[in-house]
Amino acid sequence: MTKGGATYYYHLNGHGDVVALTDASGNVVVQYEYDAWGNIVNRRAGVGGSPGNPYTLGA
Repeated sequence: MTKGGATYYYHLNGHGDVVALTDASGNVVVQYEYDAWGNIVNRRAGVGGSPGNPYTLGA
């Protein structure tokens, strides 16, 4: 994903759910945790905060 001139990379779990975004340097910028029904129960911003994400569960 590219936003504001920066490139971010999606990281998926075995189910194909987005669990993290990293920047071009490999820094985690946001992580997601889901409950058993696919609802986000925890969103942690990392380096530089979250750039926003149009895709989370089942991306």
